[in-house]
Amino acid sequence: MTSDIHNLRDGTITHRLRCKYPLGPIMQDGEPEFGWRCFNGPAPEGMVLPTPLMLEAANNIDALTAEVTRQNARFDILALSVASALGRHGVTSVDDPGEAIDVLVAEKDQKIAQLREALAGVVRVADRKTVEFDAARAALSTTG
Repeated sequence: MTSDIHNLRDGTITHRLRCKYPLGPIMQDGEPEFGWRCFNGPAPEGMVLPTPLMLEAANNIDALTAEVTRQNARFDILALSVASALGRHGVTSVDDPGEAIDVLVAEKDQKIAQLREALAGVVRVADRKTVEFDAARAALSTTG
């Protein structure tokens, strides 16, 4: 199975589906050292290679491989974020992912509680200012 994954990454399956074979090792830029040998055109069985189905399969494999690469990158970013959040709590390794989730949920709950307290303070100040404003307005209306 490992060789299949390797083939998907380096594109050899999609190249073969497109009837292109590398001459020499694949370089860093994705091109073979000595170019390509193409076997497209009429085949002994009377069909033309690559067939539309072969090209569609190669395109789908390329698209799926790109999506897997994007998802892996997203997972890596998420893993770093979780590790950073856990590191703030002194957790360096976790055997049980549920523990990690519990730590993060506790942090979130604590922050929400702090925000609720702050909001309650703002509401108390607003209520007090409203009472003061109403009293001042009442005083002005009786003197005016």
